[in-house]
Amino acid sequence: MAELNGCRDIDIWPTPFTNTFPIRRQPLAIGERKEFCMAWVHGPDLTVRPQSQSYTRLSERLYLFENLDGSGFKVELPVDEDGVVQDYPGLFRRVRLER
Repeated sequence: MAELNGCRDIDIWPTPFTNTFPIRRQPLAIGERKEFCMAWVHGPDLTVRPQSQSYTRLSERLYLFENLDGSGFKVELPVDEDGVVQDYPGLFRRVRLER
């Protein structure tokens, strides 16, 4: 799809796992911010469109995600040591089973 030229990562909604792609591909220093052009997939109807997003590394394991589509949506995402989101407020929370 020509409109996806420049999109290097994919963001499949609704899953927090795709936030890991830009976090891992472009390591940021604490306080650093980077913008990304994502191929955003709306899972329920499988539509795809480009979407600008940014990530700012707030601390060792905390990122600020911002949707740059004009909606003003932003959320702080805590990640584990591998950059996998542990809690996406309002959508997902990682649960660990005790063995």
